Amino acid sequence: MLGLKNTQIAFSAPINGVLISLANEPSLGLYYVQQHIKATTPLNAETQETVENAHDTMKNALPDLENTIEEVKLISELMDKWRPGMFASMQKIHETLDKKLKTV
Repeated sequence: MLGLKNTQIAFSAPINGVLISLANEPSLGLYYVQQHIKATTPLNAETQETVENAHDTMKNALPDLENTIEEVKLISELMDKWRPGMFASMQKIHETLDKKLKTV
């Protein structure tokens, strides 16, 4: 074999094997990385879509929530203004009903 002696072949064979393994190691590592990416990409895309939908929903709900808070504050202010008059009206209604019930 090309004039190589048995000792040279015996010595070089393991070294060749190690060199071949070292040369292929990055390829094998990249293969595992590629397999991992292929396995996780659909799940990541689905999760991203779910997060984006939730973000859009919250972004649209925030103005509604702010408007609702403002409306509740306005109603509260109106109640403060109307409460005395409403109480007086309810008191008159109660007295009128009381009189009607006593006459019956």
